Order: sequence, then C-alpha cells, then structure tokens
Amino acid sequence: MIINKQTTVAEVVAKRLGADKIFSKYQIDFCCGGGLSLEAACAMQQVDMNVVIEEIEAVNATIASEEKVSKEMLVRVIHEISPLAQKVASVHGFGHPEMIGISDSVEQLITDYVKDVINDKKVDELTAKIRVYANNFVLPADACTSYSNLFLMLQQFEADWKTYKKQ
Repeated sequence: MIINKQTTVAEVVAKRLGADKIFSKYQIDFCCGGGLSLEAACAMQQVDMNVVIEEIEAVNATIASEEKVSKEMLVRVIHEISPLAQKVASVHGFGHPEMIGISDSVEQLITDYVKDVINDKKVDELTAKIRVYANNFVLPADACTSYSNLFLMLQQFEADWKTYKKQ
C-alpha cells in the first residue's frame, strides 16, 4: 500500500507496523478518529504529513527487518501492547468484558515475564487464555481501529513467541 494524503489513518495503522506509535507521538487519533484522511489528521494536529509518513515507513521497516526474535523484543512488544489493551478494555469493557480479561492477561505477562519469574509453560497458558478471551481473534462487529490493532498485535506476539521457543 502506498500512503498518500487520501489514505485514512485507520488504513495506515492496519497496514504499517508501528504506525500507532507515530500517531500517538503526534496525538493523531487512530481509534475513533481513524476514518480521517492522513492529510486532515495531520492538519488538525499541525504536523507535517511528509514527516509523519517518513517516520511511519522508518519504524515499519525497522520492525519488519527484525528476523530473530529475542526476549528483549518480546518484552518491548508486550510493553507496547499493554497501553492499547488497557485503552480498549476501558472503552469497550462494558460491552465486551472479555477485553478486561485480555488486558489483565497482558499485565500478567509483563509482571511475570519481564521480571524473569515466568517459564515457557506460563507464557503458553497466558497466550492461550488471551486467544480464548479474543474468540480466536475474531473481531466483533463494533470493533474500532484500536480494537482491531490490538488483536493484530496480540496475534503477532503469539507468533513471535512460538518462533522464539523454536530458536
């Protein structure tokens, strides 16, 4: 996908790894405001659209080039997932209580895994638990961009975890 001024913020987040971090940096809403064109969203925040695109492409290339999965990478990724899981749970938790379970499981991964008190079996259990809460990552009809992005990130974490175990 080529990013241009008509591309929506939601499309960019869905197709470019790390775009959510760049949008957060510039306070560009990629959740409920994700339907705006990149041009409109950047204008609202008074940021140069070309700078935003360059930063998105750079972070996407960096993430995509990480071939070997390391513990440090997994720790970094789960820390990136955490605030998004908390956000989605706070916004959608009333109508989707499973989001609270997902957020709690992510926090448990951070608490245990980051502190080196977790073993492979525990990570396997927590990732399986997240998959059950997420209904095998099938999005509900009312899922917003953040909800969708969270599911993509959780699926990628699970895949990276499996790769890490095989190395």
